Amino acid sequence: MIFLILWHHKFYTLETCNQINLICLRKIFFLALLFIYLFFGCTKSENIILSPCEEVIKLEDIKPYGQSFSWLPSEKDSQVIFKNESGKELVFSYNGPGQQTLKSNHESKVVCKEDSSLNQIVTYQILRNSLRLSNFSNAEFPVLAFIYELTVLYDEFHPLKNNRLDVFRIYSVLKDQVGVEQRDLLLEIPLYNRNYDYYQDQSKQLPIVNFGLRSYSDVYTKSGVQDPGVFFNKQLGVVAFKTSDGDLWVRW
Repeated sequence: MIFLILWHHKFYTLETCNQINLICLRKIFFLALLFIYLFFGCTKSENIILSPCEEVIKLEDIKPYGQSFSWLPSEKDSQVIFKNESGKELVFSYNGPGQQTLKSNHESKVVCKEDSSLNQIVTYQILRNSLRLSNFSNAEFPVLAFIYELTVLYDEFHPLKNNRLDVFRIYSVLKDQVGVEQRDLLLEIPLYNRNYDYYQDQSKQLPIVNFGLRSYSDVYTKSGVQDPGVFFNKQLGVVAFKTSDGDLWVRW
């Protein structure tokens, strides 16, 4: 369009300007202003204005409270040894880069304040911190590792109210028939609750547990199960566990 305008006024040559100087200068000045306006007007990006209900609400990352991190066992021991009743040993060790932090993306909808007939999208990320205790003694043993995980259960139906619950989880890592690792949740312990109502605690705390020659205090295990699969102490981590064949392994 700019070139069409300039071509249309090509008859304003220097000779014409000498004849009608004032008119020519006005025309050239007008064309210059028009050129500047068209140039900057065409190159300027259009600002898309969204209505308040169309704007996405982005929350800060949802992560466990600071005091919850005390439930992740420290890595003071380079090796953790377990023994069964026959005296066989299994050696576990913390490996990898230490604590791993993963994020999972979530999206919810809330009623828009400006228009209650519309919903507004809320997005957020939940952080999970984990620590892996791996078995280095026998590749054929069914339990390859234990994973300690600290994360947050968040109220997705009321995301702006920040109703949440910190939980500590223990997974066993097994290998299936095709060699793929599978995680099995053994125990979940609720920690700090902030108005989170959608939870049923299935853990229990035992003042002391005797495992023959070894005993441990303040032990957590799963409630309602006659034959628990794992026993956990906050300072030490897993202190005993049972395999699928009923064999009990105790920390030494």
